[in-house]
Amino acid sequence: GTTFGVSAFQIHFGSREIRTAGDAPDVLVALNPAALKVSIKDLDKGGLVIADTGAFTDRNLKKAGYEKNPIEDDSLGNYRVIPIDITKATLEAVKDFGLSQKEAVRCKNMWTLGLIYWLYDRDRQPTINWLNDKFKSRPEISKSNISALNAGHAYGETMEISGDHSAYTVSEANIM
Repeated sequence: GTTFGVSAFQIHFGSREIRTAGDAPDVLVALNPAALKVSIKDLDKGGLVIADTGAFTDRNLKKAGYEKNPIEDDSLGNYRVIPIDITKATLEAVKDFGLSQKEAVRCKNMWTLGLIYWLYDRDRQPTINWLNDKFKSRPEISKSNISALNAGHAYGETMEISGDHSAYTVSEANIM
């Protein structure tokens, strides 16, 4: 939960072949306050922040060096913000698979990826195929991650948000 332990990854996709690491991201997913604190500087003004409100506890805010919750205090006024309790939604999506709390919470990445796939009109099937292959010896892990992926996508389909956050279609690149 401290800013020294923040890890991140980037997903690049577009309607043409991508040959660079890219510039500033269009979307920042902050699964905790420390991730927001470390990475917000990379997001252009007007960019989209998806924040896991379930992780923005007083303890985590303090560990990240926040005096107030940035989701609630208008300090993110230069960005479009979608606050979601991703932790709670993920735990609900995977509750029937018998995972430990730690394993269940790890599915947050897939829940969020499902939401991003909805936002950018991307196909989930390649990820589902990859999960089934990667976890063929642990089908409960594969199934729970697929459930989380689908739940995040369904959340996107059903959430009531303003036109500023509607889905975008990015055509598939023709890669040789």
